[in-house]
Amino acid sequence: MVKLKHKSPMEYRVIYVVNGSAVPSENYYNVFHSSEALVDLLHTLGKGSIHGDQITIVSVDEFCPYSEKWIDRTEKALEYTETKHLSLNGENIKFNRDALTK
Repeated sequence: MVKLKHKSPMEYRVIYVVNGSAVPSENYYNVFHSSEALVDLLHTLGKGSIHGDQITIVSVDEFCPYSEKWIDRTEKALEYTETKHLSLNGENIKFNRDALTK
């Protein structure tokens, strides 16, 4: 079990690309840790609410209400997410920080 980082939920944004799309998608979650946001996104994908069979995670970001900026928490999300959650129907979920051209 993940040790709670915050006493109250924080806002997280998961940016991802489905089926190699040119336009990234974003989902927002209010959870206690970035790993929970990642697991929630993958659960949404598994239930069929996100249409596609291949997903590439670009980033998992936490909103800082004091600086009003998004802080990248992708590494922490991966560190605290159990391996069984990083696959869907036997397919591994891809992580790619370079999925978007800047």
